[in-house]
Amino acid sequence: MWMKIFKLLIVLSGFYLATCAADTIVSLSGKSELKVDLYMPEGTGPFPAILVLHTSGGVRGPDLDYAKRLMQLGYAALVPYYFAAHNISSPTRASALTVHAEAILDDLAGSVEYLKKNPKIDKSRLGAVGFSMGGYWAMVLAAKGYVQAGVSNYGVLSGVRNEREQKYQFAEIFNERSAPVLIMHGEKDGTQTVRGARRLSELLQQRKLAYEMQLYPDADHDYDRGPKYDSVEAKDSWSRAQAFFGKYLSQPEPAKP
Repeated sequence: MWMKIFKLLIVLSGFYLATCAADTIVSLSGKSELKVDLYMPEGTGPFPAILVLHTSGGVRGPDLDYAKRLMQLGYAALVPYYFAAHNISSPTRASALTVHAEAILDDLAGSVEYLKKNPKIDKSRLGAVGFSMGGYWAMVLAAKGYVQAGVSNYGVLSGVRNEREQKYQFAEIFNERSAPVLIMHGEKDGTQTVRGARRLSELLQQRKLAYEMQLYPDADHDYDRGPKYDSVEAKDSWSRAQAFFGKYLSQPEPAKP
């Protein structure tokens, strides 16, 4: 069987681990309850692992399908329901970058720590891939060094309208200790303008940080979802993500005697 979904209870304060009947992570502080789905390849590992971070619409079929595809490539894939944990919906999505930002980062950092504690996962080979709002969080995790590689698909890289309200500014968090990132964005994106992708690229270039970027001239938002699943952009972005994760999360060289 290709897929094993672990049903676990993790307390983010102290990271206590116990078996439970639902895929949930619960904070002892009572501030949030985070459901996760974990997809594990068969075998003993240790496997590299990737967080799959959803759009402002919450976890949908394409997120789970992406996680399964990663699993088939030999990655463990964790899908956290980070909007649901804080009762955020699409109309209130901006709050994920402002009033709920610190709590969301705590949840995602806790998810990373959970992966590190799993003996079947290589804690030195962790990544994050995100879509729209999830693309922003993949960049934050990479910037702060929680993961070794981050990928953004049409990410919310322009931030909120009043940037002073945004908790995590790229100019403040990307530094010499940040992990490499891959930025992919449609130039005709009418939901999240390509301006944010270009601006992040300029910042990374100025600071001489490792990154890759691919802009799609004819692509709008969600270029790899729904009926667009088989689009040229969808296939290309999947290939680029595979290559990027293969480059930065590949099996480490054995130590020389």
